[in-house]
Amino acid sequence: MKLVSLSITNFRQFYSEQSCEFATGSEGGRVVTVFHGYNGSGKTALLNAFVWCLYGETTKDLEAPDKLENEAALAEAPVGSEVSVSACLVFDRPDGRYRIRRTRVSVKEGVSQIRRKSESLDLFRTNESGEMVSVEDTEAKRQKRIEQFLPRSLYPFFFFNGERVERIASPDAYDSVELGVKTLLDIAIYERGEKHLRTQVERELTASLQQLGDVELQRVAKELEDLDEKKEAIEERLANHQTNVQELGVDIGIIEGKQEKIQELAELAKERERLREDERKLGVELIDVQKRFSMVLSKNGYLAFSEGVLSETERLILDARRRGDIPAKIKPQFVNDLLSSKICICGTEILPGTAGYDCLVKWRDQTGLADLEEQLSYTAAAVGRLRERRNDYRSAVEQFCKDIDRLLRARQAVKSSLAVIDEKLGDPSHGEDAARLQEHLRKLQRDREQEKAEIIVAKRDLDANEEAQAAVKKKIRTLQTQSEKGALIKRQLEAVDHVADAIAAIGKLQKEDVRRSLDESIRLIWNDAAIKQYTASVTEDYRLLLSKQIAGNDTPVVGASTGEKQVLALSFVGSLVKKARENFGKVHGVQVGGYYPLVMDSPFGSLEDDYRAKVADWVPRLADQVIVLVSKSQWRAEVEGAMKDRIGKEYVLELHTSKEGSNRDIEIRGVKVPYVVSENDPNEKTIIREV
Repeated sequence: MKLVSLSITNFRQFYSEQSCEFATGSEGGRVVTVFHGYNGSGKTALLNAFVWCLYGETTKDLEAPDKLENEAALAEAPVGSEVSVSACLVFDRPDGRYRIRRTRVSVKEGVSQIRRKSESLDLFRTNESGEMVSVEDTEAKRQKRIEQFLPRSLYPFFFFNGERVERIASPDAYDSVELGVKTLLDIAIYERGEKHLRTQVERELTASLQQLGDVELQRVAKELEDLDEKKEAIEERLANHQTNVQELGVDIGIIEGKQEKIQELAELAKERERLREDERKLGVELIDVQKRFSMVLSKNGYLAFSEGVLSETERLILDARRRGDIPAKIKPQFVNDLLSSKICICGTEILPGTAGYDCLVKWRDQTGLADLEEQLSYTAAAVGRLRERRNDYRSAVEQFCKDIDRLLRARQAVKSSLAVIDEKLGDPSHGEDAARLQEHLRKLQRDREQEKAEIIVAKRDLDANEEAQAAVKKKIRTLQTQSEKGALIKRQLEAVDHVADAIAAIGKLQKEDVRRSLDESIRLIWNDAAIKQYTASVTEDYRLLLSKQIAGNDTPVVGASTGEKQVLALSFVGSLVKKARENFGKVHGVQVGGYYPLVMDSPFGSLEDDYRAKVADWVPRLADQVIVLVSKSQWRAEVEGAMKDRIGKEYVLELHTSKEGSNRDIEIRGVKVPYVVSENDPNEKTIIREV
């Protein structure tokens, strides 16, 4: 998918029809398109024009998402007339050029009041003869086709606000990261194949078996069908809860961002973040202590109950000494030597059949006591060592308990401080807006915790369902059927189950292979960009992780900066795009992989100079098309220097404002061009100017 052009009409700040074309790499590898815009000129709005055109929705951080109509266009329109907002995106795919056009029509009912009238979606494709034809006959089918090009769940990876991209590296984001990897890199093909076999094919065979089998077989087949339907409902429930957690996380981030911008709350918000960081550090330390405690318990836990055994062993050894069983009076080798030489140590001859010879044989039969002595001596020493280990173990347990208690108390103290901060943030003395924000935040946090609990329940139900299905399938294999066709269906069911297992195993291997590939790519990118001795990785459960060496062990980094999280998230997105490009092609007739653009709003805002330069350098090398929306301060020397040779198109979002004396220029490639224009018009608007 390579973006060609975008046209927008009366969309947010963009008055009337505005259009732009994008660098596609055909200009000598120049894949970067840059939009320069003053704060408030419409960079985030332009990003949302892509998203709205494709999916009919906007990103979570766009304020007033229902108000897309340009204020100047609304002001000019007479009451009772219609005002249209539209976006038209043109892009190329291997099968041709596509054009998406989404239009919203509203009726102006008052000075600032409008009523939504209609919204339409058109999708066209240019065929082999150059003729433009409509694709699909309904809007629902057109939307479905668009989401086959780029699934709705994936757009946050390709159209994102750089100042929020670190969410991808947050602890709650692994579900969306895993979903993005599976969908974009075609691992989902295996999951869909397995699901198709286990649902549709197995259901059809089970339904047939119900008609052909005896009463018991029919009952068991119906039980399997019911379990399968319940499994589908559980999976849907699980997916909904996971999606809700992600969306609530985004909403929470937006609310907290608003709190940080309110002057009266800024310091409290900073203190809240500091306390949360302390809480995270204590959590990591607690997990580490509990892990080491578990290892000690696993290795030496039995010693806690060993006192009786050790004491009894010591008593038995002491009794053997008292009886004279040990030490052994004669060693076995000494007796054997005498019998072999047939001469006593006094020089007397010892011949078989004599009383002396028989006496020595008798002594030899008692020399097993020497082996006993050796074992008892070893046991006595071992008992001493075990007592020492038991004492060390008890001391270690006591220390672990103290450490865990200390950490739990410290974490509880931090939680109490956070509760106080939350109360202060919601104090009405800071204003009604602040109180409403905090109350909304509390509700979102409660909702997220509830959704997380529901995820645990759904996963538990899913495990129970799968165990029940396995038991029912095993029972079906043992039941007999009088019908030859019924027996055939049983064999087919078993074969389908085996094939589904094989596909699942292949998918698991492919998923792990992709994870390792992404892990390697992210490590290389991070090592090139980072200034700290951290290691970036993708864990087995698809979490993005920074770690460092402490006492020879890899330990998760606690308190990574926002900039570091942004670099980690950007390196993941870049690696994902690179891997999709490398996978591009057809496997067994199925199109896999692909080329995807990156549209980034303010990707350099929170980064230090070194990071900015590195990100600006490697993003255009990983992606086949990059569209960057930046302010003047974000387009400093290091970014421009890294990207200038890759720029194919460059625009200024020329902001028009009614405030006098607001004129600003921006210098681009040594030429000054208008950046902010002051004019006698009460309605602000933005015009896209190509440089």
